[in-house]
Amino acid sequence: MDFCSRILSFMVFQLVMDFIIHILFFFVDNNYCREHVVFSHL
Repeated sequence: MDFCSRILSFMVFQLVMDFIIHILFFFVDNNYCREHVVFSHL
């Protein structure tokens, strides 16, 4: 029961989940509302 390794693994898990969510939203935006995203980022 190493507390430091547990916190580290939790932080890594959070980072990975955040990354996956961003990638998923990126692909969803590209597929379904590409024009809207392009115009909103201009």
